[in-house]
Amino acid sequence: MIEEGYTARYIRLYDLLSELSEADMNDRLPQYLKKLAKLDVLVIDDFLLTPTTEHEPKYLMEFFELRSRHRSLILSSQMETGEWHKKLGGVAIADAILDRAISNSYHIYIYGDSLRMKTGTANTD
Repeated sequence: MIEEGYTARYIRLYDLLSELSEADMNDRLPQYLKKLAKLDVLVIDDFLLTPTTEHEPKYLMEFFELRSRHRSLILSSQMETGEWHKKLGGVAIADAILDRAISNSYHIYIYGDSLRMKTGTANTD
């Protein structure tokens, strides 16, 4: 896919939220969101493993608003989509985010042992 000229990026949700917060603090949030919106494919890993902070749903709302209409987005999470509403604070903005994140989406569920366990790269301490 990349070889065919598409642009793509992989990022963990924690890092994405940190970058969005930093862009907001530096008055560059609209520019950063536009940059993300231009990517053909964006993969967000570890999506909503932990509850969001007070300001993070605002960033996710703006992000999903831009991405939901034009480009491909892959969300990877160990949490079922039914748990995401609570992780987003369970308020109206959570409804709006999930409407954009889940509508027109495909769900792929993978069950079994961790790939890291199979390859021996998991930390078992």
